[in-house]
Amino acid sequence: MTHSHIKYWLALIGIGLISLHLYLSELFSKAGSVSHNSLFWMVVLFSIWEKRDRLQLESDRISSFCGTALISLVLYKSLHLFPDDFFLRISPLLSLIGWGLLGSGIKGIKQYSQEIFLLSFLAIPWEFIYIRSYALTKNKKNGLHGIILGLH
Repeated sequence: MTHSHIKYWLALIGIGLISLHLYLSELFSKAGSVSHNSLFWMVVLFSIWEKRDRLQLESDRISSFCGTALISLVLYKSLHLFPDDFFLRISPLLSLIGWGLLGSGIKGIKQYSQEIFLLSFLAIPWEFIYIRSYALTKNKKNGLHGIILGLH
């Protein structure tokens, strides 16, 4: 397969994974998460588009197998999701790592380090951080002892 065919296949696989994630986010997530996810994916796509000519697309068999296995895991788990499933948060990260392994191999995955770092923010359960910070401000009058002892 020629180098240009590989680029097209990778583009189609990437677009399919992004579309799947956004669709599942719309079905199973809270309101507003689709817009956040779309924003993150647009930034990742723009970043990859900017360096498309410099990407080394050389993958070996083991890396291709691992990338295919990660993508297959994302596709399989997508069939068995439930509302607010944590897997929906980490699927963009797994998709990008699988896609990067498939296209560039283990040696070339570092080309996508910025994008992986960016998508890792989608895996953070921000609502728990907000709830905890609210509890800290609410219990400020109890001090540190109130927080440790659970005095609410």
